[in-house]
Amino acid sequence: MQFAAMKKDSTTAEGRFGEAMAAGHLVEKGLVELHRNWRAGKLEIDLIMKDAEVVVFVEVKLRFGEWAEDPDLAVTKGKIKRIISAACVWTEDYDWLGEIRFDIVSIRKPQQKYIVEHIPDAFGPGPEGFF
Repeated sequence: MQFAAMKKDSTTAEGRFGEAMAAGHLVEKGLVELHRNWRAGKLEIDLIMKDAEVVVFVEVKLRFGEWAEDPDLAVTKGKIKRIISAACVWTEDYDWLGEIRFDIVSIRKPQQKYIVEHIPDAFGPGPEGFF
């Protein structure tokens, strides 16, 4: 039982580290941080930023190790649906009627150096909805 708690704490710490790195990267690009780890019940958005007059909902994915694949590949259709649901709640809670965007920040550390990639408009409306 202690191992499971340690694993969760370490995963949470890594997640917070990745979110801080992603937020810093986006701030350097001129975005403004509005929220980090915004929650509505079981729904969560890693970062909510503002890019000029656009509110940006950001999913952060972090992977370590020699075999670190592209973290953005871990953003599944189910995860996208949850992010969109959370964004709908946020827009209602904050009475936001302006433009929104969904981005991914992918962070990999295959060896000694972090590789940060910002993917604007990573997902959005398609023929069957948001994907």
